[in-house]
Amino acid sequence: MAAHRRSRMSLTRTQLGALGFTLAFAASAIGQEPVLVATDARFGSPMVYRIDASTARVLEAVPLTGTGTIGPTPLAGLTFDGQDRLIGYTPSTDNTVYEVNRVTGEANRIGPLRLSAREGGMALAEDGTIFAARTGTPTRLFTIDPRTGSASTAIRLDLTTDISGLAVRDDGMLVALDLRETDGPAALREIDPNTGATRVLATLAAGGPFDNVGGMTIIDGPDGSVGYFVVTGDTTGAAAELWRFDPYAGDQILVGEIIGDDGPVAAITGLAGLPCERCTADLDGDCSTTLFDFLEFSNWFDAGESRADINGDGTLDVIDFLFFLGVFEVGC
Repeated sequence: MAAHRRSRMSLTRTQLGALGFTLAFAASAIGQEPVLVATDARFGSPMVYRIDASTARVLEAVPLTGTGTIGPTPLAGLTFDGQDRLIGYTPSTDNTVYEVNRVTGEANRIGPLRLSAREGGMALAEDGTIFAARTGTPTRLFTIDPRTGSASTAIRLDLTTDISGLAVRDDGMLVALDLRETDGPAALREIDPNTGATRVLATLAAGGPFDNVGGMTIIDGPDGSVGYFVVTGDTTGAAAELWRFDPYAGDQILVGEIIGDDGPVAAITGLAGLPCERCTADLDGDCSTTLFDFLEFSNWFDAGESRADINGDGTLDVIDFLFFLGVFEVGC
């Protein structure tokens, strides 16, 4: 990688004042809505959806391509990793981990799971661990290496479940969307990833019976954690429903049916979320452009750090600072 050099045109704090830039402008924050991405269950023609978290309306829809060995294959689980890459794994016909471009729908193969898994779920923990679950008997948790796709069996759960979505709370506990209705109603289920012990967090407020696939995510934002899950009724023509829930209390509220330009969306097999759509000027990752982002960039720039080469031309100079001011003014 080429070394970044400091140009004679680089700015000091005193010179910044001469530009007439005032920090008062930097104090205005521009927040964003959560990012929700889902995939559906159609073999041969699966789709990737961008969904409005407030209305359940489909904002964008593109075909999922590049998965499977015998044609486009849906994903059994979906999550964003620590670098905001969207990744998922295909079910037992392929059992491979893919990185998905959520704008184009194109999937690139990462590697095989090296274990058999049907529908299940995926979730990113705070330490970077990617947990996944496979339904069936026995139900097991496993972890996935995002570099190779290889899975490692983690632990057996203390009961049989039909996990169709998985998420991680900020206390490290897992929350699963358990659609098994044989021994009782479908439920949100809390799982201890260290022991496999489970307990019912709350019975699903949505009316069953349910299709056997769904999705779940928990988004940690500035105002706390919010969970989302998707279920579909087990009847012909039933539309998928987006629900919002409290990850600790289990309280649930219907956001709405997931509807796009072509009508209602049916069964969803994966749901992943981010607190916001990241932008160039949001340096601290809080989903806003604020005074703290400006000060962070100023510190990088004054120290001659390569991170301040925001236009990527290999030189730290006044152009980088002006470029940052431009993207900062646009905000997130």
